[in-house]
Amino acid sequence: MHEAMGLKRWMVRMMLMAIALPALAFAQAEARPGLVHAIGTSQIRGGDMSAARQEAIEEGLVTAVSRALIDLLPAESVAGNFQVLNESILNRKDQFVQDYKVLAESQVDDTYRLIVAANVSVGRLDAAVKNAGIRLGKVSFPRVLVCIAEQGIEDLSPDYWWSGQPPLTQRVAAGAVTRALLQAGFKVVQPDLAPGTAMPPAQLSLAQAQALGQQHDAEVVVVGLASAEAETVAGSLRPYTGLVAVRAVRVEDGQLLADIRESARSTAEDPQTGGREAMRQAADQAGAVLAARVAAAWRQKSAAAAAITLNIDGIGGHIADFVKFRSALGNMSGVDNLQVKEMMGNAAALTVQYQGHARALADAVSKLAFDTFAVEIEAVEVQQIRLRLVPR
Repeated sequence: MHEAMGLKRWMVRMMLMAIALPALAFAQAEARPGLVHAIGTSQIRGGDMSAARQEAIEEGLVTAVSRALIDLLPAESVAGNFQVLNESILNRKDQFVQDYKVLAESQVDDTYRLIVAANVSVGRLDAAVKNAGIRLGKVSFPRVLVCIAEQGIEDLSPDYWWSGQPPLTQRVAAGAVTRALLQAGFKVVQPDLAPGTAMPPAQLSLAQAQALGQQHDAEVVVVGLASAEAETVAGSLRPYTGLVAVRAVRVEDGQLLADIRESARSTAEDPQTGGREAMRQAADQAGAVLAARVAAAWRQKSAAAAAITLNIDGIGGHIADFVKFRSALGNMSGVDNLQVKEMMGNAAALTVQYQGHARALADAVSKLAFDTFAVEIEAVEVQQIRLRLVPR
C-alpha cells in the first residue's frame, strides 16, 4: 500500500515538473544563476603553454565579471565610475567568481584562446557597487506579487495561495523569496482573493500572472514552482534535493525581467523536514539572485527614462510652498534624479527622469494635495510641463 502511494506521488510530481518547466521557458544558459560565458586570449611566450593558458583564463574571468557588471548597472554609470569599478571589482575578480570551467581551447601560431563558463555572484557584485559609494539616484522599486507553488516530499499536489485554500503547511519557498525581496528594498504585495474569484491553476501563464498582478495593483509578478525530491540511499539520514524555478514578469507589458533555477541539498531522518529544508535553501539562493536582477532591470529602466522639465510659476513670496512641492515631486513613484535647473524671482525650472511620458507625469502632479497651495497645470508638451503654484 505504502509503495503504491509512493509511486503515485512520484508520478504526479514528475508530471507537474514536466509541465512546469516548459511553461516557464527556462533558457539553457540560466541553469545556474550568474553563469557567464567569455573568451580569454593570450600570447605564448618562450613556448610556455601553461603560463599562456593561465593568462587566458584570467582574461576570460575579468571579461565574465565585466559582462555581469554591465548587466547590473546602466552603461552611463559604468563609464562614469570606471576607475572605481576597475579598482574595487575588476581588479578583485576572484571575490565575485564562485567557480568556473574551461569549455574549449585553441591555439593559432602563438595566440592561445579558450572559452570559460564562470559562475559570477550577482549579489556580491551588487553589494560591492553599493560599498564603492556609486550613487544611481533614487529608484522607486516596484510592488511585487509573489506566486510560487510548492510541493513537498509527501504532497500529492502543489500548495499555493491563489487556490483559495488555507496553506497545508508553512510555505517555505515563497517566504524565503519574499524575505529576499523585502531586504533588497522591494514592496511585497499581500495577496487577497475576493470570494467568488475564479481560481487560476498552479502553473500560471503569462496572461494569468499579469491578471493577478493587475488585480493586486502589483508592478512585477514573481511566478514559479518549488519542489523537493528524496534520494534512495541506505541509512537513517537520507539526502534531499530542493528545486526552485522562478521568473519575474513586468505587469505593464509582460517583459521578462529574470529567469532563474536553483537547487540545494540537505539531510534528515524525516522526509518532510529534509525536503522543506532543501527547498528553503534553494529558495534563499534564488531569492537573492532574483532581487538583484529585478533591481538591475529597474535601474536600467530608470536610467532610460525620459528627461522632463517642469517650469514652475507662482514661487515669489512662497518659497516654502515650492520646497514642499519639490519634496513631494521627488518622492513620487517613477520620478528619479530631480535637479533644480534654474531659479528666478517668481519662477523655477526643475528637471526629472520619469518612467513615462510628460502627460502621465502632469496627471500625477495634478493629484498632489497640499494644505497651503494648489497645483495648476497650464500646459503640457512632449518633454515640458508648465505649472503654477496657487496659494489657498
